[in-house]
Amino acid sequence: SGGSALILWMQALILFFINAVYQDDPKIRPYHIWVHRFIYAGMALLPIYSAISFYGLSLRVDQYGWSLARCWAYLIWFILTLFSLGYLWGIVKCRDNWLSHLSKVNVSMGLVLLVSMLLVNSPLLDFRKIVVVSQMQQINSQSNGLNNIDIDYFKNSLARPGYLALKNIKNQNSESNPALVVRIN
Repeated sequence: SGGSALILWMQALILFFINAVYQDDPKIRPYHIWVHRFIYAGMALLPIYSAISFYGLSLRVDQYGWSLARCWAYLIWFILTLFSLGYLWGIVKCRDNWLSHLSKVNVSMGLVLLVSMLLVNSPLLDFRKIVVVSQMQQINSQSNGLNNIDIDYFKNSLARPGYLALKNIKNQNSESNPALVVRIN
């Protein structure tokens, strides 16, 4: 939620509509040359949107640590940024004929997207583990962090890694903080 999500949505919609308009033949331009140039000038600005979105996401991670939503937002940011940079490279390289580069970028990015989804659904890039480590660091860095722990988030959103973290918290605080153990139970 917030500004970064809005920027990512705008970027995704721009990329979608560019592909919808220019999907057929790269030699056919449905618009006058000046409109075409205006469109590719706008496409060249998309990496700036990526930089702004990265800044906003980074601020949130610095303030509150990683969450599942932020992990997914960074993955989406990464993919949209690669699309934008690929399209920018085509514009810089080919100028008015940048559409000939569009399909190469789309095919390459299809492979990047496939690998990303495989990694996210494997133990190699398990967002839940990343979030648990980050949230535990946040909790341990605060003086009253254990009192502010979101037990429901750990239990319901973080699956087994969240369950194991709660179990570990219970074991470490069974004598020093019995109220916390009751809350977790």
